[in-house]
Amino acid sequence: MPRDTTDPRAGHSRDTPEPATAGPVPLPAPPPERPGPPDPSGPAAPRERAPRGYRSVFAVREFRAVFAAHLLSLLGVVVSELALTVLVYDLTSSPLLSALTFALGMLPYLVGGTLFAGIADRYPARRVLVTCDLVCAACVAVMILPGTPVAGLLGLRCLVAAVSPVFTGTRMAALTDILGEGELFVLGRSLLRIVSQSALLAGFGVGGLLLAALSPRGAITVTVFTFLGSAALLRLGTRDRPARAGRGGGSTLLRESLSGARLVLGNRRVRALMLLFWLPPLFVVAPEAVA
Repeated sequence: MPRDTTDPRAGHSRDTPEPATAGPVPLPAPPPERPGPPDPSGPAAPRERAPRGYRSVFAVREFRAVFAAHLLSLLGVVVSELALTVLVYDLTSSPLLSALTFALGMLPYLVGGTLFAGIADRYPARRVLVTCDLVCAACVAVMILPGTPVAGLLGLRCLVAAVSPVFTGTRMAALTDILGEGELFVLGRSLLRIVSQSALLAGFGVGGLLLAALSPRGAITVTVFTFLGSAALLRLGTRDRPARAGRGGGSTLLRESLSGARLVLGNRRVRALMLLFWLPPLFVVAPEAVA
């Protein structure tokens, strides 16, 4: 009779196999290491982009020179046209001629901006900007001569106004070379536009104070030094960069300027944006003309 192999104390058979294990028992994970100081020889970690403001624009040395020159030149234009209007009225006692003197500053913008726009690309920007300031200084210096006739004063006023859009366009082209075409350029352009509007108000105020303290020719004399100061800042504070476009190809300045105007006005979307840009000043100028 076979012997029973069951152990009554164990409660189970001796021949029952041990439960099989799936593999070695995994060891506990080591604790995470604490981060040490960065290795200077390794690659630098990417830095977060710091927010940029107007302070970052003023950190560029060339922009500071352009900003100061723009302020001096604009003040010179506003004060000279205001003082010249008073001077023409003193010489002629004609409200019509004095109003015409002030209004003549608007019409040459269309001519200068259309016919001479190619200058900003054909010649080095610093040379063009300095030349514009020197031309304005020379025109204003002739205005203060006692023997200058009224017709000559009006012609010089037109010449100064015709130079202004060339100066503005060249300065804007030079701004892309100084600040690039990214965020700094947008901030720099907006800052110059804000200063332009503020300088108009400040120029009328400064012109009124000068006319209260000086004669019209004395106030115009002050603007000679503002134009010369602007030219000196641009000459000494900016780099001499080559022209943005060559003068080859046999095309004339007038042809290049007109082709650029056709290129801009030929785009329907650009025309719509320009119209929206022109409408607000229209409602501002009309009350001024009536006043």
